[in-house]
Amino acid sequence: MPSDPLAGRALDYLIGADGPQRGSEDRITETPFGVGPAARGISVAYCNLRREDGEPPAYGPYLPHDDIYRQYREGRPDPQGQGFERNIVEQLDHCKALGHTLVEQDNPDSYPLAAVMHGIALAQARGLGVIAKNPGLLQASAVTYVAHPNVRGIIVEEDCGTAAEMDALRRRAGKPQLPVWFVSYGDGRGWATRTAQAIRSAGYSNMGVTYSDEGEYESSEDMLHPLAAAADAGAPAMTTDAAAAAQVPRPPLDPARMQQTIARFGQLASLMSQRAMALPTSAATTAQAQPLSPIDKALGGQALVGLKTPLAIVAYAAVWIMQAFGAVGTATGDKATATGQVLTALIAGFGSLGVTAKFDRAFNAIGAIAALMRTMAAVAAPRPGGGG
Repeated sequence: MPSDPLAGRALDYLIGADGPQRGSEDRITETPFGVGPAARGISVAYCNLRREDGEPPAYGPYLPHDDIYRQYREGRPDPQGQGFERNIVEQLDHCKALGHTLVEQDNPDSYPLAAVMHGIALAQARGLGVIAKNPGLLQASAVTYVAHPNVRGIIVEEDCGTAAEMDALRRRAGKPQLPVWFVSYGDGRGWATRTAQAIRSAGYSNMGVTYSDEGEYESSEDMLHPLAAAADAGAPAMTTDAAAAAQVPRPPLDPARMQQTIARFGQLASLMSQRAMALPTSAATTAQAQPLSPIDKALGGQALVGLKTPLAIVAYAAVWIMQAFGAVGTATGDKATATGQVLTALIAGFGSLGVTAKFDRAFNAIGAIAALMRTMAAVAAPRPGGGG
């Protein structure tokens, strides 16, 4: 899968600036309303789900006035009327004609989720990716909004979401590495500084912070360039403790312990051979409560009474070997680990799988394996007067 071209890049949020932008090869530029792409680098076009020019009749009917209308005089076309889609389509078509490939659709919190998702679909139909805006303001609908396959990133303004909230949101949406850009202006420098510190402290990747000290998004200053994601985005990040543990060399194998383990496995192989010969060859068997046989006791007692299939016995043998060599912990006792407990639970699950003749045929050679293991145990046994 190709890497995300937006990942690891800072965003210059310049929707309040004038004229065409120069841009930068290694950054992203969001251009003002109605302006084409920057001369260099990746660009995002600013679109508005509201009307930038008030309430022209051609885009009505309109919803009642709210705080945004009173501050910015931006009309709010009613999603039930024909003017809502017309407003969006005209903007998207203009952006497409200018050469944009990405758009922000501002003010999604002014509408119900269905209207917001319709706007994203209209952009997708025109080959335009969408940058989500302040998704936290959509509250319960935020995950559905961000999870849309055409959403390529998130822009967050002051007091519209924290770094921790946005990381949790993108993870719930199934996009743990989705780029997030925090933007502020005016008296928002302190908020931007705190947000950058929170991102650094948590080590969130693909999160950047910028601040505009010239008007409302007329300039862009990096407070934090996005941190690079792990080389393998599909793998969980290694914690500090785990990274330190990975540097500790494994102790050399103890020959005496190896000889003991081989001997135990030889005994187990003999028991497996006896068990395989006693298994039915047609009807499936299931684990049922019954008295323990000598073999059951040798294999571990009541905890392993469900091991009534060759597949389960093989699983137990494999886990026994790994535990003997310290590769995994045990299910109980001082050396118990979550891994050992999970593996033991899986073995119990194998015990309910039943058995067919084709599994039994695989065990015809177990007697030979038992003999081989006994021979290996004898060879590995320490010699009198021998060195290590």
